[in-house]
Amino acid sequence: MLFFSKKIAIILIACFLYNVVQGQTKNLSYTIEYAPNFSDKTNGPFYEDIKLSHKALVRIEFGMNKKIMPTIGVAFLNTGKRSGSLQLSGRPAGELSTIIHRHNYLIIPVGVKFKSNSVYFLPEIGFGFNVSHKVVLIHHLLNGETLKETLEFSSGSPELNKFTTPVMLSIGNDFKMGNANFTLGVNAYYDLNNIVNLSHLSRHYYGIGILMGVRI
Repeated sequence: MLFFSKKIAIILIACFLYNVVQGQTKNLSYTIEYAPNFSDKTNGPFYEDIKLSHKALVRIEFGMNKKIMPTIGVAFLNTGKRSGSLQLSGRPAGELSTIIHRHNYLIIPVGVKFKSNSVYFLPEIGFGFNVSHKVVLIHHLLNGETLKETLEFSSGSPELNKFTTPVMLSIGNDFKMGNANFTLGVNAYYDLNNIVNLSHLSRHYYGIGILMGVRI
């Protein structure tokens, strides 16, 4: 199933890129966007904290109507959570460690952009899959040095949900500086799917941050 989902995603991405190259018409515009954000998970243990995450995206806007524009894109989303300083089992007494969970997803967001003058409101829903899940352990050694370990879990691990369906909301302003067009605003997201395939544990990622981009 995961193989076929990735195959479908690759086909959709190829079609998307083909349209970017071939679809240079007055009715289409393109945005290259980057959005750093603070991410978290629902129902996490008390010792977990927010993590600095990010999203990179390319989006097509179908501008037949200047006030209501359907959109589609391709996005890479890095999200997750980090812990505070913990005493881990098996480590020397007094040595503290930090745990960082990094979930990486490839997503196709679909939405509608509502625009009034230069201000816009853009709700989207994404369809994607997990491409990697890494756990980074940072050990603060007693001699003052740090030791970093990275554990990578297969996207096919049975405890991980392979698919993701985030809802996203962007509110921003399109503006022009010189001959270049830019966008600046805020972006928030929440995953409708559980991160893990465990019936007794409900964990959904979410985040909020700023967005910045170039419009073509």
